[in-house]
Amino acid sequence: MSDVVNIAAYRFADLHNLRSLRDELRQLCSCHTLRGTILLSPEGINLFVAGSRSGVDALIDRLREIPGFENIAVKASFSNTKPFTRMLVKIKREIIAFGVDGIDPRAYTSRRLPAAELKQLLCAHRAQKAA
Repeated sequence: MSDVVNIAAYRFADLHNLRSLRDELRQLCSCHTLRGTILLSPEGINLFVAGSRSGVDALIDRLREIPGFENIAVKASFSNTKPFTRMLVKIKREIIAFGVDGIDPRAYTSRRLPAAELKQLLCAHRAQKAA
């Protein structure tokens, strides 16, 4: 049976008091022997963390108490061992590096596309490129 819960999540939302939040999340993760990486920035959070079900649930519960993260979507998988050897909680300029100044994913994101429409657009783009 797989005893380790592996989670991944990100959420764009205004975050404040990053140092205080970083310290709190480090302590929480340490208490529950969680391993992985949490990136915090003024624009939100990005994380990959592994540990026991109770530890992961404690982290998710705490995150959902933070304004803007109430509905954070978390993807989970399971393994027999922790895939990470240490726990990092870092403050970064961006949680997902776009490499383009002026992009603010909190203010605007592209519209969501159904899979079939995305496939159609990608095929049309490839065809144009090949021509």
